[in-house]
Amino acid sequence: MFVQWIFLISSATLISSKWSPARIVGGHLVSIESVPWQASLLKADEHYCGAVIYSKTVVLTAAHCVKDPSPSLYSVRVGSSSSIIGGQVVKASKVLKHDKFSQPFELSNDIAVIQLQSSLQMGVGVSSIPLADTSPRPGSSVSVSGWGKTGLFKEGSELLLETTVAIVDQNACQKSHYGRISKDMICAAALVKDSCNGDSGGPLVSRGKLWIFVISSVSLISSKWIPERIVGGQSVSIESVPWQAALLKNGVQCCGAAIYSEDYIITAAHCVQYGGPGSFSVRVGSDYSHSGGQVVRVSKILSHEGYSRRLSNDIAVIRLQSSLTMSSSVSNIPLANSSPPNGYPASVSGWGALGYYEKLAQSLSGVTVKIVDHKMCSESYNGYITEDMICAAAPGKDACTGDSGGPLVSNGRLVGIVSFGNDCAHPDYPGVYANVAVLRTWILSAIQKLE
Repeated sequence: MFVQWIFLISSATLISSKWSPARIVGGHLVSIESVPWQASLLKADEHYCGAVIYSKTVVLTAAHCVKDPSPSLYSVRVGSSSSIIGGQVVKASKVLKHDKFSQPFELSNDIAVIQLQSSLQMGVGVSSIPLADTSPRPGSSVSVSGWGKTGLFKEGSELLLETTVAIVDQNACQKSHYGRISKDMICAAALVKDSCNGDSGGPLVSRGKLWIFVISSVSLISSKWIPERIVGGQSVSIESVPWQAALLKNGVQCCGAAIYSEDYIITAAHCVQYGGPGSFSVRVGSDYSHSGGQVVRVSKILSHEGYSRRLSNDIAVIRLQSSLTMSSSVSNIPLANSSPPNGYPASVSGWGALGYYEKLAQSLSGVTVKIVDHKMCSESYNGYITEDMICAAAPGKDACTGDSGGPLVSNGRLVGIVSFGNDCAHPDYPGVYANVAVLRTWILSAIQKLE
């Protein structure tokens, strides 16, 4: 859904990996002689992450690649286009992570230095690279290389790959990631190009200097972390989904929402993270997010106290200043008491973008997806999916940017609130929603507190 094209990188010279080591997507084969500073970080003698040669005795990598800093676990392979054979393999002597490295999700200061037990033999295919003195300008071309996967759920590449991306404006990246980009990160992007699992810790290079290490390609959630939108759906009338609301911020649609009653609306916590009640209003009873129906101002907002940047407990309750006028196009929807079984159909609707690089839709769209096994979904996101989340997917169908906070409905009940995903309608990443059945008790309690 949202995560495909953004590299989270640290200005200390590094990128970061999606919550697990990253990989090269949309790249091409390259010889080690073209990127002689590239190293493979081995854990238990198997390729685990990328790394960069700083000197004969020191390599640099991402701190999340060496979460267990025991030197005996690690070695590096250099001078080979293969991650499994050839070149020189040298064991690690010491590992030092940045003392302000933050886990498990924010990944700020995601950098580590590894000292080797013996010196590398420098030559063709094995060379150091100088550190950059300044950050590259937005739009600058940079290259990233590694042996990571060529796509999610695909095998890691045994042969070295490289791709070219462009530096993204820091403010734009910051907005896309809901403020999660810290000053020690830098972002890069290109259409259908990215690093992926196995590339974390590897080099991002421009003009012969190391700008950053691949740290994370969270392109989260929300994470990209941007609100979702409907992909692969069709236009629907508000009468078919009368519980659908548009959440407006300063008069402009920013998210979706669901009508709980004439006085209360439910949305995603990340949709109301910035700005007080006075910034928000809701539009109901219209096929359009920008006109028609009823517009009512927000009185109070209560977000789940357990909401975190990991997007767990991504739910909020909104009390309106005045009651909605209920009708055939404005109606509440009951909360689910239990989660639907795996494979069960559910519908999601909203005014989000119709594709990853598309504009927001002007008229309401809807799509049918199916509930995905929680364990399988968690594996897709490398263990990131918590019990308060529920996943749904269908080939070529998904929620997307602008749909966050909107309703996932099954059997006439609200089962989920659109939360986040990796890209839109990505075949390997299901859409992720706040699980209403699990959060039902909190929702009812929040409504009582707002009375």
